[in-house]
Amino acid sequence: MEKAFNRVWHDGLLYKFFNTSLPPVLIRIIASFLRDRSFCVAVEESISAPCPIRAGVPQGNCLSPCLFAAFTDNIPTLRGHLKEWEDVILAFYIDDSAYFVSSHRADLAARKIQRGFDLLPEWLDSWRMAVNIGKTAALLTGRLRNMSTKLRLRRQDVEWKSYIRTPPYSSILAQNVLRMFAGAGWYVKNNIIAKDLRVLSIKDFVRIQARRLFNNAHEGPISSHRNLTPQYERRPGGHQLPQDFLSSPHREDKASPTGANR
Repeated sequence: MEKAFNRVWHDGLLYKFFNTSLPPVLIRIIASFLRDRSFCVAVEESISAPCPIRAGVPQGNCLSPCLFAAFTDNIPTLRGHLKEWEDVILAFYIDDSAYFVSSHRADLAARKIQRGFDLLPEWLDSWRMAVNIGKTAALLTGRLRNMSTKLRLRRQDVEWKSYIRTPPYSSILAQNVLRMFAGAGWYVKNNIIAKDLRVLSIKDFVRIQARRLFNNAHEGPISSHRNLTPQYERRPGGHQLPQDFLSSPHREDKASPTGANR
């Protein structure tokens, strides 16, 4: 979701609560929590007049994720549009979401995802939400590695990727989705699932990005950006140093006595 917590429409959220079995007194408490908030814009020593805030839930508040979850609870899936043995599952973690399906044919799975995408814009417009399509990607697991079917959302292509990059807090969602795809039990390690599905692990992805960062900085035109890896000893049991991300897999858990440029 684009600017997810900032776009929660107050009147729309309260309307949804009034159509549930939630006690009216509790709805009034939520309304008082959201209303009578304002913001000002400061430019140097000048401050604008206060403006009312009619959308958004306060970030950092323990109640806000619950309110966002309630507001997005009716995002459309294909429930009632598919046959009994078919299903499109919608998974949420904070403001990240994922549709996922399974099929013996990749093109049929993509077709069901596209049908879900076709229903989504009407919901977004009705509830004043938006999707960041630039950060939306499709992931294909299984033997077929190239997908010819194009997915489109709001007339824009959704890119097929071999690995979906997620911020640390939403990596839990990605791991759980992969576990469900593989049908793996709780006792199967995440790195085994990623290896079997030929999906790049988060640790390997961080290592590749770290190597690219140091190489680009070292070879760039700005001299102060070169030799960024620190030249000091790591304390026993201390946190990993940046150069440790660049080490080979069999050495990554061993403490290096001194920092070395790579």
